[in-house]
Amino acid sequence: MPQHIDGILFDLDDTLYDRGAAFNRWLNSYIQDTLKVSEPKEIAAVLQSISVLDSGGYGSKKAVVEEVCRLYPAADGMSSDLGDFYDLFFGQLVLDCEAMALLDLLDNSGIPYGVVTNGLERQWRKIDKMGLRERTSCLFVSATFGCEKPDPAIFIAAANCLKIEPQSILFVGDHPINDILGAHKAGMQTAWIPRGKPWPQDCAVVPDRVIESLLELTAHLSL
Repeated sequence: MPQHIDGILFDLDDTLYDRGAAFNRWLNSYIQDTLKVSEPKEIAAVLQSISVLDSGGYGSKKAVVEEVCRLYPAADGMSSDLGDFYDLFFGQLVLDCEAMALLDLLDNSGIPYGVVTNGLERQWRKIDKMGLRERTSCLFVSATFGCEKPDPAIFIAAANCLKIEPQSILFVGDHPINDILGAHKAGMQTAWIPRGKPWPQDCAVVPDRVIESLLELTAHLSL
């Protein structure tokens, strides 16, 4: 039986915003505006091939840039620099409307929260772009902290930052292993947001809650 929730920790990508949808919106614009592709079938084919390589952010970003350069080597305005390419994507990131609404409710209710995300130093740029540093000081990026989810250490550090016992924290994330299993091992309650993905049959735990929208959490928190 889930216990009382005194604080919340969120994953970032595909939790506080739909990373797949954001990437596809940006890539579609990039294909048409920078690569000057206008034929619908060609746009769809490029979207498909790049999305497969990107693999929801878990694929090789170097491979993505190399594939775009291979397909359109003479496109004006296209950069082969990895940082330049992804900077354009990062520049368009915003919190989902439901995430903003939920965080506003948490701010008004005084429920503390934070973010725990895997990734390189560039994750801080996403955090700043989304205005999260102005909302909370409990922000953990694996490259800065020194270990990645699902290692319980990064979860425990975030719990200590909130000054709340792990069993009274709800961790919200989309990744069954990195988020749900990792938080479970740290003693936290869990909420899984699938983003259209199935739950893996070989995962050793199940989430305490499954939500399709972050705003579903308002019922669990009596907001």
